[in-house]
Amino acid sequence: MEKNREIDTTNYIPDTSVKWREDIISTANESFGLIMETAEVIGHWAGLYPGTIDYLPIIEESQPNFFTASGFSGTSLIHAPAVGMIISYLVSFGQTDKIDISVFNRKRFKNDFIISETTGF
Repeated sequence: MEKNREIDTTNYIPDTSVKWREDIISTANESFGLIMETAEVIGHWAGLYPGTIDYLPIIEESQPNFFTASGFSGTSLIHAPAVGMIISYLVSFGQTDKIDISVFNRKRFKNDFIISETTGF
C-alpha cells in the first residue's frame, strides 16, 4: 500500500488507481480469505485524509480562553466524549488531572523527535 505523502490540493483529482484497487483486493484476500480472481471493487471513493504528521491530535489552550481539539486523523467522532471531557476540564480548571495531555501540545512539532501513532489515537 502507498504510504502517506503530502499532496498539493490545487490540482488534486479524487480518483483511485487500478493499483490501489488491486492492492485492496490482495489485502482483503490475505486478511479475510477472499478469492482474488473473483473479487472486484464495485464502488470506491477517493479523497484526502487530513491529520497531523504523527497522527496524534492537538488538544490544548492555544491562546488565553481559546481551546483547540483538532487533527484527529479521522477519529474525532470516536474520541469526542473523552476529548469533550478534557476540554471541559481545561475550560473550567485550566488543566486536567484525568490524563497527561502534554503529548498533544502543538509544540511537539518543534522537536526533532516525534512519537508516531500509526494505529489511531
